[in-house]
Parts: sequence; C-alpha cells; structure tokens
Amino acid sequence: MDSINDYVNEGHYLAFVDIMGKTVDGRYIYQVDFTQAPDIVWGNLWNATPAGIIPQIRPEENCLSITAQLLTKHRYQLAKENTCFSMQDCIDGILPLMFDEPYSDEIVVLPFGLPLEDVIDELEEKGLHLENVKVVSQEKDDAVIDSLIDNLESQTNNQDGQDDDEGPDDEDFDF
Repeated sequence: MDSINDYVNEGHYLAFVDIMGKTVDGRYIYQVDFTQAPDIVWGNLWNATPAGIIPQIRPEENCLSITAQLLTKHRYQLAKENTCFSMQDCIDGILPLMFDEPYSDEIVVLPFGLPLEDVIDELEEKGLHLENVKVVSQEKDDAVIDSLIDNLESQTNNQDGQDDDEGPDDEDFDF
C-alpha cells in the first residue's frame, strides 16, 4: 500500500465518502474515494432525492481513481445518508460529502471535488489521516487480467482432456 501523499500531485479530487463500519475499539471506518475526472462522477440514482432512501448508493467504479480509509472516534454526517438532498446536490456544491455538526469541537467539511491535498490538510488539522490507499483502476485491471488468465487456463485444461472425437458421428443420429 502506498502513502496518500504519493498521489498529491496527480490531480485527484474527492468523489465520495462512505461509512464501512466500526473497529473493535469503537472507531468508525470511512472509505474516502477520489477521482481524476470529477466531471464524469456519477452513480445509480444519484439524482434521486433524498439520497438517504437509496440503499447502497455509490459512484460507479469506473469514475474512481484511488480510495483510502479514515479511522476516527467521531461519527460524521454523510451526504449519502441525508434526508433532504440528492448526490447531485453534492456535485452542485449545495451539500458536502462529509461534514460535522456545527457545535462539534472537530468541525470537518469535505465537499465534492475538493483536491486531494486540501482533503489531507483538512483532516490533518483535526489529527486525522488517510490510510490503506488503493489504486482502484489497478485493482480492476488486475481482476480483469486474473479473470482472463483463469479463462485461458480453463480452456487449455478442457482442450487437454478432450479426445480426438470432434463431435457426434453420423451413426449417432437416425436419418
């Protein structure tokens, strides 16, 4: 896994934030997704209002470039869970992807399209860090390559197990 700072100068922008669960010590796990093309970020029913009624709302994988995890003891508000706005409203700058209540000691506001460097700065001001960085497109490419290799191996194994008989003989049919 690479450090998030390795990707600062590559033009990544915040695309989505999702909560993944909690650790055994009670910290929340957030998945923070970035894109190199914020103009093409979209997901199934992203224009539905409110976003909170759409189960498992996420951007399409082909829109994403890298993903990272954020571990924190604080539970933040997420746009995907709100009951007033759509995800399109995040793209339009009406609602941030992740934010905190105004009365919190650690106010964090992460709007859609925020450059990676600014996300890092915002989180580091609160003592938070992005971890477990993964390149999304590389994972997809690796999965496609693995699938192709498996298919080729399967075809090779099937061909090795066949006899010279290329199909039924005429005597197998009643004419």
